[in-house]
Amino acid sequence: MFKDKNSSENTDLLNREWELIFNAVPDSIAIIDTDFRIIKVNKAMVEFLKIDAQDILGKHCYSLIHSQNEPHFLCPHEMMLKDLKPHAEEFHENNVNKDLIVSVSPIFDDGELKGSVHIVHDDTQRKQLEKTNERLADIVRHSNDAIISKDLNGIITSWNLGAEKIYGYSAQEILGKNISTLIPPGNADESFILEKIKNNQEIKNYEAQRADKNGDIIQVSINISPINDSDGNIVGASTIARDITEMHSAKIALKENEEKFREVFNNANDAFFLHKIVDGLPGKFFDVNKVACERLGYSKEELLNLGPQDINTPDIKNMMPQRMDNLQRNGKSTFESFNITKTGKIIPVEISADIFELNGEEIVFSIARDISAHIKAENDIKESERKYRKIFDNMQDVFYQIFNNGLISEISPSIYRYSGFTREELIGKQVESVYSNPDDRQILLETINQKGEISDYEVKLKNKDNELLYVSTNAHPWLDKNNNVIGIEGSLRDITERKKMENELRNVLQEKEMLLKEIHHRVKNNLMIISSLLELQSQDIQDKDDLKLFKESQARADSMALIHERLYQSTDLKHINFGEYIETLANSLFNTYVMDESLIKLDLNVENIMLDINTAIPLGLIVNELITNSMKHAFPDGHQGEIKINFTRKDDKLFLEVFDNGVGLPEDLDIRNTTSLGLQIVNSLTSQIDGDLILDTENGTSFRIIFKEEKFNT
Repeated sequence: MFKDKNSSENTDLLNREWELIFNAVPDSIAIIDTDFRIIKVNKAMVEFLKIDAQDILGKHCYSLIHSQNEPHFLCPHEMMLKDLKPHAEEFHENNVNKDLIVSVSPIFDDGELKGSVHIVHDDTQRKQLEKTNERLADIVRHSNDAIISKDLNGIITSWNLGAEKIYGYSAQEILGKNISTLIPPGNADESFILEKIKNNQEIKNYEAQRADKNGDIIQVSINISPINDSDGNIVGASTIARDITEMHSAKIALKENEEKFREVFNNANDAFFLHKIVDGLPGKFFDVNKVACERLGYSKEELLNLGPQDINTPDIKNMMPQRMDNLQRNGKSTFESFNITKTGKIIPVEISADIFELNGEEIVFSIARDISAHIKAENDIKESERKYRKIFDNMQDVFYQIFNNGLISEISPSIYRYSGFTREELIGKQVESVYSNPDDRQILLETINQKGEISDYEVKLKNKDNELLYVSTNAHPWLDKNNNVIGIEGSLRDITERKKMENELRNVLQEKEMLLKEIHHRVKNNLMIISSLLELQSQDIQDKDDLKLFKESQARADSMALIHERLYQSTDLKHINFGEYIETLANSLFNTYVMDESLIKLDLNVENIMLDINTAIPLGLIVNELITNSMKHAFPDGHQGEIKINFTRKDDKLFLEVFDNGVGLPEDLDIRNTTSLGLQIVNSLTSQIDGDLILDTENGTSFRIIFKEEKFNT
């Protein structure tokens, strides 16, 4: 029988083509028989195992790949031998430190299983990118800052927990709405933001007002960056907003008490410089911060002998006259520059400069922010990583992960700006070593265990120079893929400057309280001196009517002195418990004017109501006049009876009543048109507190005053 020459040549050609294709495949391929022995491998498998092909063939696959004497527990080839079906498994191979996807397909010959095609795909790079992406996404989710994405029409497309905390809207409530929802009515036109984004420009540290869900105004600092798709087209913008309302309010309060703090810049993460203006040009630095020294490589003493001309590139030096002129005309300026370190390294920076006056001289305060960092992307996963990395680089918070045993697993590089420690110096170290008091660590863990998570929890740490560092931290349990708690993770923020401002404000308030106490004390003393002078003067007065006037004036001075005495003794220097005041004043007047206490009963029904001093003083004089009038005139010649004083609140109104069942008032008395000085005082002071005076003589004599307490500004 003769062999077909063309058929043989075709078979050889097909075999050669199959061999070329087999070796050209980038995945590692092996043919394995039913005894787990390797029959054939392609070039990719040889390179993967780093063993010569002749040393591979005939060996058991599990001994070469897994260094085991039996198949791997996830071996898809073993599964295929049982059910004669294709299988695929994903696992991490420690021998080569790679994430692999292994698939097998059975090989049959006339219905008999001969082995399998074994394909190994290296999935390490994709896995690493996924982990990086997940980590950065977790940082975004748990950031204190509001991180928002929107399209070019301003429609909100993403919303993190920080945004929900700051603005009050949940993601379900806000997604799909326009960003203008957060802008208060009448706010400055911000259309320039969209134009900059469309021109692929970033916006740094833009301070603006925003409105939360309740309509309350929030002061925020915003960084905005364009979002590009994989083709480089601008499709939207990413916004990072930090709530600086509290810091903004603290700055305003400090400005009212100390000129120096009106010019303090709150971002201590950047380099800042202070210098005078000499003949229209910057003079030498007279103060710099630690970041400036570390970034430029000079000691502080060295920098104080230099000026802006010495740390900038030649082209920037040539622009200084123009920039100084612009700064002097506008009072502030923002521009990009290039600093030169002591070793000659060039660092691109963004400069924010302000002019203020100190001791009659113009001073320039400059803040330099390093803008040299860049992020690159190559595919969809890298594009996502690039977006999150850009957000991460703009964040000032520090992200951390700490194992249950206290070892620091991960911490973001921004920790260096706060503490002086580099990331490398801290990873693997015990976290207690950076606590000011190591026992505080256990208290923090107990709090997380009780609440599930913590927010804005204050902790005292120490920096590399062993100085006290105040931080605010958010933290929650750190879970592995099986939801086992392996530690805690979260973020922290440096609040050292805020704590300093709070302490200074507290000291200023304490000084004001002491001063106000002293004022009340001195006013009381002065009124008592007036009362004593009236008492001394009255001793020489023979005329009873004149003596009566002196005694009444003395009583009025005493009633006002009593109010200031109560305020001096109180912890609240603006309000007085008027119920207690009435009791003290009424008993004092009773002892003064009632000679026989068995004849007159004093009945007090007064509530403990706090009144502003501006209301308490006129009302105190009214009470004095009405009680004195009843005690002096209602019960002549030994008449018996009672005096009732009621002071109550109902809803937003206050009710004062002085009642007696004595002889009553003259029938023709017009209380609004009388020659009685006491009633004239009562009428005048009732109008002063915007009250209504009502006289009821049907069942005795009742003076009722109804009023609302006016809220006074201090």
